[in-house]
Amino acid sequence: MEYDNDRPIKPAYKIEILYWILVFLFYPLLNYLSFFYKDIVFLPILLLISALAFPFYFFYAKAIIPWLLFTKRYVWFSLVTLAFYIIVLAFVQFLYSFVHLNENPLKLLQSFQPYFNYSSATVVRESLWFFVSITFATSIAFLKKNFDDNDIITSLEKDIANFKLKYLRSQLNPHFLFNTLNSIYSLSLQKSDKTPEVVVKLADLMRYMIYDCDEEKISLNK
Repeated sequence: MEYDNDRPIKPAYKIEILYWILVFLFYPLLNYLSFFYKDIVFLPILLLISALAFPFYFFYAKAIIPWLLFTKRYVWFSLVTLAFYIIVLAFVQFLYSFVHLNENPLKLLQSFQPYFNYSSATVVRESLWFFVSITFATSIAFLKKNFDDNDIITSLEKDIANFKLKYLRSQLNPHFLFNTLNSIYSLSLQKSDKTPEVVVKLADLMRYMIYDCDEEKISLNK
């Protein structure tokens, strides 16, 4: 496991990965099935546009939201979101400029030229897609934060239980040792033949408490 400032870096949750896959595929598949289902040539174009725009939303969820929204800097968060909106919209329009439908001999491609041209309809459509993607990215960020918080709570509860157990052991061990030494002392006064055997057993018990009892799992025979 990797560490960052002595804290373990956890891999992405499976549900988080699934949601990011849905974010990546939602835009191209829905557009393809809605407008371009007549020709498969549009699907790679839409997938490429989604792949190039995807890092913006991923960075937004991983950096901007934890840095600004989770720290309650709402004004800065709104300004940065607005800047992201302008950047993403300009970037997508820049990608559309590379789709040279005017020069393509296929009438099918030319029939969808308005989709890739700059117009008020394109701006409205891409703005809606931006806010849909941003909503997904924000939901994923909150989902990850919720999972991380639950993991921290579980880890703290486990640590508290371990501290309580160690505290009880720290109280139990001196009393146990004191009582056992008194028993050995009594046996020695009686010059009992059991005294060496009891000393050996005490040594075994002390060895167990020092080396074995801190393990997470202990076999029944021990």
